[in-house]
Amino acid sequence: MARIDRDSKRTKEAIELLDQYLTVLKNEHDMYFLGIAKKPPDSKTQDLKRLLRDLEEARVLNTAMGFQIRRLRAKFNTYLTYWSRTIKQIEDGTYRK
Repeated sequence: MARIDRDSKRTKEAIELLDQYLTVLKNEHDMYFLGIAKKPPDSKTQDLKRLLRDLEEARVLNTAMGFQIRRLRAKFNTYLTYWSRTIKQIEDGTYRK
């Protein structure tokens, strides 16, 4: 993804892309938890962290877009907490599908 700037059209597209990317990442983690995938998508998680940080640093002036960015951050943090807790349960042997 190119450098994100203040252009509202590009920012809106970036927000929509990140929302879709987060959904894909959630599905990949779910496949890992079900045993379909052999390893968690850690590199994609790091990519999403970087892209979200770039989007937050863009200093969006539109209040609605700023809210959407904060919503994405909150959603991502919630998923991170869930994923780390589930991975810990898998490692401890207490995870039930």
